Amino acid sequence: MILDIHTHLPPAAQWPLFLEHCRDCGITLAVVSSLGSWARYPDADDIRRANDEARCMAETAQGMVLWFAYINPQNDNALTELDRALADGACGVKLWVSLKDPATGSLARVRPILAEAERRRVPVLIHTYQRTDANLEGEVTVAEFADLARQFPTLTMIAAHSGGNWRQCLGLLRDLPNTVVDICGGYPETGMVEALVADLGVERVLYGSDALGRSFVSQVAKVTLSSLSTADQERILWENS
Repeated sequence: MILDIHTHLPPAAQWPLFLEHCRDCGITLAVVSSLGSWARYPDADDIRRANDEARCMAETAQGMVLWFAYINPQNDNALTELDRALADGACGVKLWVSLKDPATGSLARVRPILAEAERRRVPVLIHTYQRTDANLEGEVTVAEFADLARQFPTLTMIAAHSGGNWRQCLGLLRDLPNTVVDICGGYPETGMVEALVADLGVERVLYGSDALGRSFVSQVAKVTLSSLSTADQERILWENS
Protein backbone atom coordinates (compact mmCIF):
# COMPACT_ATOMS: atom_id res chain seq x y z
CA MET A 1 0.00 0.00 0.00
CA ILE A 2 1.39 3.42 -0.99
CA LEU A 3 -0.08 6.89 -0.49
CA ASP A 4 1.50 9.48 -2.80
CA ILE A 5 1.19 12.85 -1.07
CA HIS A 6 2.47 14.95 -3.99
CA THR A 7 1.29 14.53 -7.57
CA HIS A 8 0.14 16.90 -10.29
CA LEU A 9 -2.93 16.69 -12.47
CA PRO A 10 -2.38 15.30 -15.97
CA PRO A 11 -4.51 16.41 -18.93
CA ALA A 12 -7.97 14.88 -18.75
CA ALA A 13 -7.29 12.53 -21.65
CA GLN A 14 -4.44 11.02 -19.62
CA TRP A 15 -6.37 10.41 -16.40
CA PRO A 16 -6.91 6.69 -17.15
CA LEU A 17 -3.20 6.24 -17.96
CA PHE A 18 -2.21 8.07 -14.75
CA LEU A 19 -4.36 5.71 -12.70
CA GLU A 20 -3.00 2.71 -14.59
CA HIS A 21 0.54 3.78 -13.72
CA CYS A 22 -0.55 4.19 -10.09
CA ARG A 23 -1.85 0.62 -10.01
CA ASP A 24 1.26 -0.73 -11.73
CA CYS A 25 3.49 0.87 -9.08
CA GLY A 26 1.34 -0.02 -6.07
CA ILE A 27 0.04 3.52 -5.52
CA THR A 28 -3.24 3.00 -3.69
CA LEU A 29 -4.09 6.68 -3.27
CA ALA A 30 -2.68 9.77 -5.00
CA VAL A 31 -3.13 13.32 -3.76
CA VAL A 32 -3.22 15.63 -6.78
CA SER A 33 -3.04 19.36 -7.20
CA SER A 34 -3.58 21.18 -10.44
CA LEU A 35 -1.36 24.19 -11.14
CA GLY A 36 -3.58 25.28 -14.02
CA SER A 37 -1.58 27.13 -16.65
CA TRP A 38 1.57 26.90 -14.48
CA ALA A 39 1.82 30.70 -14.42
CA ARG A 40 3.91 31.68 -11.42
CA TYR A 41 1.29 34.20 -10.27
CA PRO A 42 -1.97 32.77 -11.64
CA ASP A 43 -5.07 34.94 -11.64
CA ALA A 44 -8.33 34.03 -9.93
CA ASP A 45 -9.87 32.43 -13.03
CA ASP A 46 -6.80 30.24 -13.58
CA ILE A 47 -6.91 29.09 -9.95
CA ARG A 48 -10.63 28.35 -10.08
CA ARG A 49 -10.29 26.27 -13.24
CA ALA A 50 -7.34 24.39 -11.76
CA ASN A 51 -9.28 23.45 -8.63
CA ASP A 52 -12.35 22.47 -10.61
CA GLU A 53 -10.17 20.14 -12.71
CA ALA A 54 -8.65 18.54 -9.62
CA ARG A 55 -12.08 18.03 -8.08
CA CYS A 56 -13.36 16.48 -11.29
CA MET A 57 -10.49 14.02 -11.48
CA ALA A 58 -11.02 12.98 -7.86
CA GLU A 59 -14.72 12.45 -8.49
CA THR A 60 -14.04 10.17 -11.45
CA ALA A 61 -11.10 8.20 -10.04
CA GLN A 62 -13.15 5.68 -8.04
CA GLY A 63 -11.48 6.39 -4.71
CA MET A 64 -7.88 6.50 -5.96
CA VAL A 65 -7.47 10.30 -5.86
CA LEU A 66 -7.77 13.06 -3.28
CA TRP A 67 -6.96 16.69 -4.05
CA PHE A 68 -5.38 19.78 -2.55
CA ALA A 69 -6.74 23.27 -3.20
CA TYR A 70 -4.26 25.35 -5.18
CA ILE A 71 -4.15 28.93 -3.91
CA ASN A 72 -2.30 32.08 -4.98
CA PRO A 73 -2.11 34.16 -1.78
CA GLN A 74 -1.59 37.34 -3.82
CA ASN A 75 -5.11 37.15 -5.28
CA ASP A 76 -7.70 39.25 -3.49
CA ASN A 77 -10.16 36.33 -3.45
CA ALA A 78 -7.66 33.79 -2.06
CA LEU A 79 -9.58 33.08 1.14
CA THR A 80 -12.88 32.86 -0.73
CA GLU A 81 -11.38 30.37 -3.19
CA LEU A 82 -9.95 28.34 -0.32
CA ASP A 83 -13.36 28.17 1.34
CA ARG A 84 -14.98 27.15 -1.97
CA ALA A 85 -12.41 24.43 -2.63
CA LEU A 86 -12.66 22.96 0.84
CA ALA A 87 -16.45 22.91 0.54
CA ASP A 88 -16.00 21.06 -2.77
CA GLY A 89 -13.93 18.33 -1.13
CA ALA A 90 -10.30 19.47 -1.07
CA CYS A 91 -8.42 17.81 1.80
CA GLY A 92 -5.56 20.30 2.06
CA VAL A 93 -3.84 23.30 0.50
CA LYS A 94 -1.11 23.52 -2.14
CA LEU A 95 1.10 26.62 -2.39
CA TRP A 96 3.63 26.84 -5.21
CA VAL A 97 5.84 29.87 -5.99
CA SER A 98 3.48 32.80 -5.39
CA LEU A 99 4.04 33.11 -1.66
CA LYS A 100 5.91 36.42 -1.85
CA ASP A 101 4.58 39.74 -3.10
CA PRO A 102 6.27 40.16 -6.50
CA ALA A 103 6.98 43.84 -5.83
CA THR A 104 8.21 43.75 -2.24
CA GLY A 105 9.08 40.11 -1.51
CA SER A 106 6.79 40.22 1.53
CA LEU A 107 5.18 37.03 2.84
CA ALA A 108 2.37 38.99 4.50
CA ARG A 109 -0.39 37.73 2.22
CA VAL A 110 0.40 34.06 2.79
CA ARG A 111 -0.20 34.32 6.54
CA PRO A 112 -4.03 34.59 6.35
CA ILE A 113 -4.08 31.45 4.20
CA LEU A 114 -2.00 29.56 6.75
CA ALA A 115 -4.14 30.88 9.59
CA GLU A 116 -7.32 29.69 7.89
CA ALA A 117 -5.83 26.27 7.15
CA GLU A 118 -4.79 26.02 10.79
CA ARG A 119 -8.31 26.96 11.89
CA ARG A 120 -9.83 24.40 9.50
CA ARG A 121 -7.29 21.74 10.52
CA VAL A 122 -6.12 20.90 7.01
CA PRO A 123 -2.47 20.43 5.97
CA VAL A 124 -0.57 22.80 3.70
CA LEU A 125 1.91 21.50 1.12
CA ILE A 126 4.42 24.24 0.29
CA HIS A 127 6.91 24.09 -2.55
CA THR A 128 10.31 24.70 -0.91
CA TYR A 129 13.58 25.04 -2.75
CA GLN A 130 17.19 25.80 -2.00
CA ARG A 131 18.66 26.27 -5.47
CA THR A 132 22.35 26.44 -6.27
CA ASP A 133 21.51 29.52 -8.36
CA ALA A 134 18.93 32.19 -7.51
CA ASN A 135 15.51 31.00 -6.37
CA LEU A 136 12.49 31.78 -8.48
CA GLU A 137 10.59 34.97 -7.69
CA GLY A 138 8.15 34.14 -4.90
CA GLU A 139 9.79 30.80 -4.08
CA VAL A 140 10.60 30.08 -0.42
CA THR A 141 13.59 28.34 1.08
CA VAL A 142 13.34 25.82 3.89
CA ALA A 143 14.53 28.50 6.31
CA GLU A 144 11.65 30.76 5.26
CA PHE A 145 9.27 27.80 5.49
CA ALA A 146 10.54 27.18 9.04
CA ASP A 147 9.90 30.80 10.00
CA LEU A 148 6.30 30.50 8.83
CA ALA A 149 5.88 27.22 10.68
CA ARG A 150 6.90 28.87 13.96
CA GLN A 151 4.05 31.34 13.52
CA PHE A 152 1.43 28.57 13.11
CA PRO A 153 2.46 25.86 15.58
CA THR A 154 -0.67 23.72 15.26
CA LEU A 155 -0.75 23.75 11.46
CA THR A 156 0.65 20.69 9.69
CA MET A 157 3.04 22.04 7.05
CA ILE A 158 4.69 19.82 4.44
CA ALA A 159 8.02 20.99 2.99
CA ALA A 160 7.84 19.73 -0.58
CA HIS A 161 10.98 18.21 -2.10
CA SER A 162 12.71 18.40 1.31
CA GLY A 163 13.98 21.71 0.00
CA GLY A 164 15.38 20.40 -3.27
CA ASN A 165 18.99 20.44 -2.12
CA TRP A 166 17.92 18.28 0.79
CA ARG A 167 21.24 18.43 2.66
CA GLN A 168 20.60 22.13 3.28
CA CYS A 169 17.31 21.16 4.92
CA LEU A 170 18.98 19.12 7.67
CA GLY A 171 18.63 20.73 11.07
CA LEU A 172 16.31 23.53 9.99
CA LEU A 173 13.04 21.81 10.92
CA ARG A 174 14.20 19.63 13.78
CA ASP A 175 12.58 21.76 16.50
CA LEU A 176 9.30 22.26 14.61
CA PRO A 177 7.08 19.21 15.27
CA ASN A 178 4.27 20.61 13.11
CA THR A 179 6.47 20.24 10.02
CA VAL A 180 7.10 17.22 7.83
CA VAL A 181 8.97 16.75 4.55
CA ASP A 182 8.13 14.90 1.37
CA ILE A 183 10.88 13.25 -0.65
CA CYS A 184 9.54 13.91 -4.14
CA GLY A 185 11.39 15.18 -7.18
CA GLY A 186 15.03 14.72 -8.01
CA TYR A 187 16.91 11.56 -8.80
CA PRO A 188 17.05 8.68 -6.31
CA GLU A 189 20.13 9.21 -4.18
CA THR A 190 21.70 6.80 -1.74
CA GLY A 191 21.38 8.02 1.84
CA MET A 192 18.79 10.74 1.29
CA VAL A 193 15.87 9.11 3.06
CA GLU A 194 18.07 7.70 5.82
CA ALA A 195 19.51 11.17 6.52
CA LEU A 196 16.07 12.79 6.69
CA VAL A 197 14.85 10.07 9.05
CA ALA A 198 17.92 10.54 11.27
CA ASP A 199 17.28 14.29 11.34
CA LEU A 200 13.52 14.41 11.84
CA GLY A 201 12.41 10.94 12.89
CA VAL A 202 10.71 8.48 10.60
CA GLU A 203 7.26 9.81 11.47
CA ARG A 204 8.03 13.17 9.80
CA VAL A 205 9.06 11.86 6.36
CA LEU A 206 6.44 11.29 3.64
CA TYR A 207 6.57 9.59 0.28
CA GLY A 208 5.67 11.69 -2.74
CA SER A 209 6.55 11.40 -6.42
CA ASP A 210 5.98 14.83 -8.00
CA ALA A 211 4.39 12.98 -10.93
CA LEU A 212 4.11 13.85 -13.76
CA GLY A 213 7.48 15.55 -13.34
CA ARG A 214 8.97 12.30 -12.03
CA SER A 215 7.98 8.68 -12.41
CA PHE A 216 6.35 6.85 -9.53
CA VAL A 217 8.86 4.03 -9.62
CA SER A 218 11.96 6.25 -9.40
CA GLN A 219 10.58 7.94 -6.29
CA VAL A 220 9.32 4.76 -4.63
CA ALA A 221 12.85 3.41 -5.06
CA LYS A 222 14.15 6.11 -2.72
CA VAL A 223 12.31 4.27 0.04
CA THR A 224 12.33 0.63 -1.01
CA LEU A 225 16.06 0.61 -1.83
CA SER A 226 16.97 2.39 1.40
CA SER A 227 18.50 0.63 4.39
CA LEU A 228 15.44 1.34 6.53
CA SER A 229 13.46 -1.47 8.08
CA THR A 230 10.30 -2.70 6.38
CA ALA A 231 8.24 -1.14 9.16
CA ASP A 232 9.89 2.25 8.69
CA GLN A 233 9.49 2.04 4.93
CA GLU A 234 5.77 1.39 5.37
CA ARG A 235 5.49 4.43 7.62
CA ILE A 236 7.01 6.62 4.94
CA LEU A 237 5.12 5.06 2.05
CA TRP A 238 1.65 5.44 3.55
CA GLU A 239 1.17 5.40 7.32
CA ASN A 240 2.56 8.89 8.01
CA SER A 241 0.44 10.54 5.33
